[in-house]
Amino acid sequence: MASNVTVGGVLTLATGNLSISSSTLSLNGSFVPNANSLVVIAGSSIAIGGSGAFGTLVTTGSSTINNFTINRVSSGTVTLGANLGIGGTFTQTNGNLALNGRTRTLSGPYSRTNGSLAIVAASSLVIDGSGALPAEIAFTTPQQINSLTLDRSGETLTTSSSFTVTNLNLLSGT
Repeated sequence: MASNVTVGGVLTLATGNLSISSSTLSLNGSFVPNANSLVVIAGSSIAIGGSGAFGTLVTTGSSTINNFTINRVSSGTVTLGANLGIGGTFTQTNGNLALNGRTRTLSGPYSRTNGSLAIVAASSLVIDGSGALPAEIAFTTPQQINSLTLDRSGETLTTSSSFTVTNLNLLSGT
């Protein structure tokens, strides 16, 4: 994409991938990737709005994007179809992010108003880099995660729910 694009309805990738480049792709409907994906680079940003189920966010290219926003109301869940790192700001106004057995790396600020992280036993969460964390992070059932890494100096990870961690890596922060 040569500039920012907003899609109000369903984005279907019938044939081929969509390259976001250093732009922002705003999706306010659902996403049907078929056998394709969004090609991202470190400068790409994705904003997901709208309501209801979103579908599976399948990305390829860089494992880290710039900014990621979820503002999905009415039981809106975004499911990861690939590992996703966020080097810029992760803003979660409404809606859930299902890690779906993937690794989610947060290297920048995380602002949360509402919504949860849906984790399963194969999921991993890495919080490194710098920037503020929200007052609390909510996790949905089954509330079990494979790996949790906290390496953010001066920050405290607070959750509003209990969960089981198989591999806990506390490197910096509390």
